[in-house]
Amino acid sequence: MYRFFLFLKKVGFVLLFVAIEGFALRYFAESSSYNQGKMINAGNFLVGDIYTGINRIKHYFSLGRENRLLNEQIAALHRELQQARESGGGEPSDSAASRRGEIPYLFSTARVGNNSIVRQKNYITLDKGLRDGVRPDMGVLAGGGIVGYVVNSSDRFSVAISILNTDFRTSGKIAGRDYTGSISWDGLRTDEVVFSEVVKYAPLEVGDTIVTTDFSSFFPPDIPIGTVKSFELINGTYYQARLRLIAEPGALNRVVLVDYRDRDEKLELHSVMVLQDGNVLFEKWFGEHGPTVNHSMRSVSKTWVMTAIGFAIAEGKIAETDKVISFFPDDLPAEVSENLAAMTIRDLLMMATGHDQDTWPLLQKTEERWEKVFFATPIVHKPGTKFLYNSGASYMLASIIRKTTGENVLDYLKPRFLEPLGIEGIEFEANWEGTSKGGAGMSVKTEDMAKLGLFLLQKGQWQGKQLLPAAWIEEASKRQIMQNPKVNLETNKNDWENGYCYQMWRSCSGGFRADGAAGQFILVEPELNAVVVLTSQIPDVRNMQEELDLVWKILLPALKTAKKDSVPSAE
Repeated sequence: MYRFFLFLKKVGFVLLFVAIEGFALRYFAESSSYNQGKMINAGNFLVGDIYTGINRIKHYFSLGRENRLLNEQIAALHRELQQARESGGGEPSDSAASRRGEIPYLFSTARVGNNSIVRQKNYITLDKGLRDGVRPDMGVLAGGGIVGYVVNSSDRFSVAISILNTDFRTSGKIAGRDYTGSISWDGLRTDEVVFSEVVKYAPLEVGDTIVTTDFSSFFPPDIPIGTVKSFELINGTYYQARLRLIAEPGALNRVVLVDYRDRDEKLELHSVMVLQDGNVLFEKWFGEHGPTVNHSMRSVSKTWVMTAIGFAIAEGKIAETDKVISFFPDDLPAEVSENLAAMTIRDLLMMATGHDQDTWPLLQKTEERWEKVFFATPIVHKPGTKFLYNSGASYMLASIIRKTTGENVLDYLKPRFLEPLGIEGIEFEANWEGTSKGGAGMSVKTEDMAKLGLFLLQKGQWQGKQLLPAAWIEEASKRQIMQNPKVNLETNKNDWENGYCYQMWRSCSGGFRADGAAGQFILVEPELNAVVVLTSQIPDVRNMQEELDLVWKILLPALKTAKKDSVPSAE
């Protein structure tokens, strides 16, 4: 103890000096936001330099193996891209890369400064930053597979979200096939990830290699992700598989960075329109898109079909409880199963036909009547009990409109809906027999999307006249079925698991929406008396969720403030 006190006496002034310096630095940092920012940046540089120094020592003992693997990986990537260039494949003919005659991906390398794998939210620190051309959304590869993508860059360093991060998302597919799903990490094993939302009829087998897709904004297509270790059927509707990763996220020294030069062409916002209390608060178009230009609706087409069904029900031409087979007696299979006989119009509307596969791909390639193919596809579940997104069901609704009214969807809607709302120039693709496709194929202007949204918000009323019964809109916009019955609605943040209505989706915001692939949205928010319309070109489902999240986190709070400010005070 005596020696301890002697030690304190010798170093006491040093400790006092350190304490005073620490207090001064803290006071300096808190004296202004500018000083605080300077201190944070200095800290980042210090941490980055420390990680760099530590890893330079590590790398000294593994340079030979590291360089050999890195050179093999870069050579393989260049061979694949050269083959794609020579074969003329891999890029759409209208892409900027094709016009320039250039490969759309640039590759560079970086050294790993820090790499955590023991947390639920793991990140990778890299020794290159903005001055080296490293920017957010660049893919990160290592060991022949994907390991993450860059989320933040400073001047000298960058941070990538690891594939071993529960927030990581990208798309994947079975190698050599077009069956896609979502890649994520469940926080369990550091050598495995989850491949989910794969359609039940996909030919998935243990040992299959899962690769990146053409839809990714981070990675080139066909980069290995992992091999199928096991899989199971979830709720009787889709597969979920466990993948053994190709790369080793826990043993990273150097990585390859992928810069997709045509990313901006792939991730495009085409138009925005915001309405509240019946007034247009904001509208804007980007690039070649404009107020008079029609835009592909993709699956937003389904909501227009639902509107036509509402009019047909209101006029007594059909009923929700009508059996679907009653409209097409000549297209039925030789034996009509109990499930097929039980299917109703309501089952079509709520995507609960009982099929275990989406019939839409089958309809697109058949030379037979689409109705016959739809009925011939096995109905394995009792209709009305299980959700399965089935665009073929939307076609059947459009076919029922033609069968019972003698008109296609647009012709039927024209005097009842389109003309009263002043909607013109709308287009709807038809199949080989001339029936509206129903599930997709419609093109309309942004303003016309907003009119449909306002019509739904006002429960079928337009300029003081009730065109469609309010009861129908209320029924069509409420949650009819859950995509995944196990989802907790109080904590759910996935807008595609928040319940399905009639040809529309319930949103995590509390409203409902018409929803089309690549980012076509009509967002209806009754509590705010607001409608938000978005048209886009967003190839990745993860990015579509991010687009909606931006609306929920930024735009809706602003609309709430505007709504609150517009209400007169009690005084």
